[in-house]
Amino acid sequence: MADLKNNLFNYATKELSQDAFICWLCSYALEDADKSDTELVKCAETLVYEFMKRGIGEIADPNEVKLRMVEKQKGNIDVLLTVDYLGKTYKIIVEDKIHASEHDNQLERYKKQIANEGIEVIGIYYKTGFQSDLSVVNAAGYKVFNRRDVIELLGTCNSNNAILKDYKAYWENFEELAQSYKKLSLDKWGDWQPVNGFYDEMQSALEKEGLWAGYDYVSNRSGGFWGLWYGIDNDTIEINGQTKAVLYLQIEASWNDAASRYDYRICSKLENTTGNKGDEDIAKLKRRIVNIQETYGFSRPSYLRSGTYMTVGLFSDIDLSLSYEEFRGTILESVRQYKLLIQRLKDDSDKSEM
Repeated sequence: MADLKNNLFNYATKELSQDAFICWLCSYALEDADKSDTELVKCAETLVYEFMKRGIGEIADPNEVKLRMVEKQKGNIDVLLTVDYLGKTYKIIVEDKIHASEHDNQLERYKKQIANEGIEVIGIYYKTGFQSDLSVVNAAGYKVFNRRDVIELLGTCNSNNAILKDYKAYWENFEELAQSYKKLSLDKWGDWQPVNGFYDEMQSALEKEGLWAGYDYVSNRSGGFWGLWYGIDNDTIEINGQTKAVLYLQIEASWNDAASRYDYRICSKLENTTGNKGDEDIAKLKRRIVNIQETYGFSRPSYLRSGTYMTVGLFSDIDLSLSYEEFRGTILESVRQYKLLIQRLKDDSDKSEM
């Protein structure tokens, strides 16, 4: 890992700092910019070109992409670029996110805010941290420019500008840390980045297996954990034709302060989607799961609580000496057993055995 103690972005970690960097870099693509650092100018022009290409598709003549204006925090829009291309004017909204995600319908609001006759609006979602769910971003018509896109673009720039080099080094180091899970056993994943890097890969792997999946940080009174949750689309169990519950799996990575590491467990979770009216039926289903789950590799947790989301089983013990490939294999085995368990419960429900 790089030594970042003198790196500007090791201290300027907020989104406003990244907003400033994007504006600063893009400004070198303006016609009246200082052109003495030709590599920096080339990098700026490439960034604007990449934003345009994501918005309108292939560009026949990149030299005709002309940046006219760079604006910061205009009507709460992080970065707003005005670009002319082949006689047409475009407004590029750059919504910058590091660890946060979109909220309050902001992406749609920003588009409506600057919509104007004769001006086409392009939305760019500039995301350098992790984000599991981009469905709202995609639905709003924004194109994602992620951390790897940033690193790839800056890797083509040979400028010796100190700010540019610091920004590039900071995110290269972040990505190296995020991918370090591939080289280390679980007990050596001492930061949240490799946990999320692994979750990001597992989400793609699980979706390829036909499951839904997502990950994020979960706060709770016990201190919180990094969670990855996954299940089959047809994961709802119906009882007596009215009470419904969802059974899915969840990985929890909880920080063990004494050991300076994360501890992991794979849980089966039951969600009561009916509300209080189905309490008795849910209690019966929970007992049924506990009674049969050992056949499928799940054991009873120490405590069985009631509520909307309930832990009803634990899948095997997670050996912290496992490599990521071995941990992945354990997770895929949990999927196989989970599918058998949920099919058994559905069959029981159809036979009214619960």
